[in-house]
Amino acid sequence: MRVLSLILLLAQSLIAAPALAQTYAWQVCEGALGRSGPVLSDCRPLIGHIDPQGRDLWITTTASPPAVAQGQVLRITGVASSEAWLNDVFLGANGRPGGDARSERPGRYEVEFAIPSSAWRPERSVLTLRLSSFHAGARLAQPIGAIKVVPARDGLLRRQIAVNLTLVGVLAASAFGFGVIHRLRRTTSSLLLMGMAASAALLAGLEVLPFLLDYAYPLHIWRLAGLWLLTVAFAILLVVYSTSGVRDPTRRRLRWTAAIAVGLAGMLASYDLKILGTLAASVVVAIAAWAFGPRPRLSRGAGLYLASAVILAAASLAFFAEVFHLLLIASLLVPMLMLHVTRLARDDLSRERALARAASPPDRLAVTTGRRVTLVELSDVVAICGADDYVEVALLDGRRLLHASRLDHLQTELPSTFVRVHRSAIANLKHAEGLDRDGSNWRLLVRSYGPVRISRARIAEIRSALLPTS
Repeated sequence: MRVLSLILLLAQSLIAAPALAQTYAWQVCEGALGRSGPVLSDCRPLIGHIDPQGRDLWITTTASPPAVAQGQVLRITGVASSEAWLNDVFLGANGRPGGDARSERPGRYEVEFAIPSSAWRPERSVLTLRLSSFHAGARLAQPIGAIKVVPARDGLLRRQIAVNLTLVGVLAASAFGFGVIHRLRRTTSSLLLMGMAASAALLAGLEVLPFLLDYAYPLHIWRLAGLWLLTVAFAILLVVYSTSGVRDPTRRRLRWTAAIAVGLAGMLASYDLKILGTLAASVVVAIAAWAFGPRPRLSRGAGLYLASAVILAAASLAFFAEVFHLLLIASLLVPMLMLHVTRLARDDLSRERALARAASPPDRLAVTTGRRVTLVELSDVVAICGADDYVEVALLDGRRLLHASRLDHLQTELPSTFVRVHRSAIANLKHAEGLDRDGSNWRLLVRSYGPVRISRARIAEIRSALLPTS
């Protein structure tokens, strides 16, 4: 189930392409600055992405005025210096575009220019941009991430920041949880899952970085390099984890295939393609590992959760495209963490119970809590009350000890003097001092403990058991 769930969720991430930079019909022009604004000539339709890398690029488009002209901004995200005009009204400059590396001054990776409401025309407005990028450090397949007019207080942007920060916290907590489990159990699977969660948490941190920090666009290549290296780390861990159930020589072949594919992806010119290729290679190998390895049947609940996780993440694709794969990773790792914690608790509880059974003489009760075992005379036990997966053992001298067991289990092993008086309590009738009635409720008075509530279904049994001693 773990491999199938992981593959199905991560395979969906491959359709999460970045949002298109241009939402307008752009034209590329020859341009120059005039006295009243840019002077454009020889304009032709833009084919492909907006790419100012290694050149001085002038682009223009027409845009309809928004329903509310006041409070709008032009947001530009990408590795380029920029200047912007709306109907020959200068909106602002981000660095200084130029015709070569010497004349260009690098701008920030993300910038917003306020748009005066008076700059808009009633029907169609002309938006003109000058872009250049000579300091990116490496060539990108899509250097401009977004150019759009949005409200100054963009609700979608705030939601994106909130989702990114939430993912950082969730994935970091998952990494910590798997780390604790690995510390306790020393299993390879917990170590691999801890590494996957940690690398995904760092990926989420780098994804949210542009929202939190204004940095010059030449630094963006280092962010992309970090994203690629973390993607490689995640891909390696994913392949090792998903092929762990496959026998040799198939497992060895799959891992070599993944290594070669990741190496080839690293040779691609664009960092965008490096990241996508690395993730794609690891997912394909993980799918192959699932096909060749054991395929345990999914439970109905696991299948329902898997389907709902994919549907909900896909529904958010239009809003959170850049972190779509992280949403899916988080939706997988968190329930897997809960599953490992539950298994760990059950294993510890079973181990404590087995230790208690092995250490208990006939006339004593071995009270186990963690690694400590305390032998208690059964005659000194006055009452036992439920406390979740543990019980509280009350002794004649006033002490109360936690014991790794349940009332249902103890009820079948204790002598006949111990009677279940309530669903949450067992009492030793040898230490019963009487009955107390409060309206329709009955309570058993137990020495050194006090009153214990008696359920209505057991009142007759308790009274008959006490009559011979009254």
